Amino acid sequence: MKNRVLLVFLAVTLAVSLVLFSACPTPPEETTTPPPPTNGETTPPPPEPKILKIGALDALTGFMAPGEAPMNEGERLCVEWINDNGGITINGQPYLIDLVTEDTKSTGEGMISAATKLAGQGIEFFVGGVATHQNVAANSVLIPAGLTRISNYNCLNPGEMGPDTPQTFAHNTASDGFRPLLDYVKEIDPTAKTIAWVCPADGGIADRVRVFGSVAAEKGFEVIYYAEYNQETEDYTPIVQKALDVGADVFFPLDGWPYHIGSVVKTARTLGYTGPMFCTPSNNIRDVVAIAGVEAAEGYFGATWDIFSPEMPPVMQEIVARSEAFTGGEANHWHSFGWNTCWELIQAIESAQSLDPVAVAEHWKTMTTINTVSGTGTMGGLQTFGINTTVCSPLWIVQVANGELVTVKSFGANHTP
Repeated sequence: MKNRVLLVFLAVTLAVSLVLFSACPTPPEETTTPPPPTNGETTPPPPEPKILKIGALDALTGFMAPGEAPMNEGERLCVEWINDNGGITINGQPYLIDLVTEDTKSTGEGMISAATKLAGQGIEFFVGGVATHQNVAANSVLIPAGLTRISNYNCLNPGEMGPDTPQTFAHNTASDGFRPLLDYVKEIDPTAKTIAWVCPADGGIADRVRVFGSVAAEKGFEVIYYAEYNQETEDYTPIVQKALDVGADVFFPLDGWPYHIGSVVKTARTLGYTGPMFCTPSNNIRDVVAIAGVEAAEGYFGATWDIFSPEMPPVMQEIVARSEAFTGGEANHWHSFGWNTCWELIQAIESAQSLDPVAVAEHWKTMTTINTVSGTGTMGGLQTFGINTTVCSPLWIVQVANGELVTVKSFGANHTP
């Protein structure tokens, strides 16, 4: 009897189990594609970006600030653009750029203090420096430390850039475009033979005499007068009058910020000068016209780029758009200036695939081309400075005609041999 009850119990249990099993859903078939074989290796995730710090040595205060402060803004806009596009990659490691700015206060002492502070923070790459006293001061700190810098301008003094400063570069120099400009003077006035020029007192007059005198002679001109004025001059009449009194065929207001040049141009026209008048290098002719006045600026020309010109490469549209967003109005020419040098330094670092400032400097000198805001640039300066550390970019001769800026002609990047 007990065996019979046990068999009935087992039969019922088996029946219930079969019912419950059949009620459970059938697992779906595998639909995912198995990963390809990796020979036992797994693909590592991309590395997280690191930070590459670049020091900006710019005058945010003092008499140099009207030009250098917006240059610093342009450097920051360039870094923002590079980071928005993923930064740079060195040997497979991505880097975002951090621009660390220190105010040089427009003085040599301020530059030494700023450069010393940033170098002490471990920064090895720098941008900034315009006048002779600033560039020489920066070199006194950075060159012994083996650090690399590109200046925003160079006034031709050997202490600013030369064989003794192997890691100092420059984009804009006081000699940029001088040869093509003199060629253009001959076109508009074939009889012109003599030049008078004035410039700010920035410690570079002897070097300008040396370089410009040589190039002028090469082009069939003679410099018969030159003088400098204090950077903070307000009345330019005495110095301009002296320059005009020598009776030179061409008046050359060399160098200076637009408020310098615009004032000199206006003074010369007010004093009755009607001959050719030009400036080098990449100054903002729009600002010169605004300061001198349309009538006084008529006929004035220079070697430069116009940020609004349709001849500019696509990057200039990016610069203009970011500059307009930054200012809340019209784009600032000096933003393109600062963007230019910062971009060139970053390109050199990535092209060298190194974070060693000495290795980057040596590689930079060998680069055959480099992007600039006005087009494809080249390296030059061996003849002029004794070292191949000048970035030369395409420039245009832009002239004021009937109150408008007119692009007269373009010339290539090989203008500073």
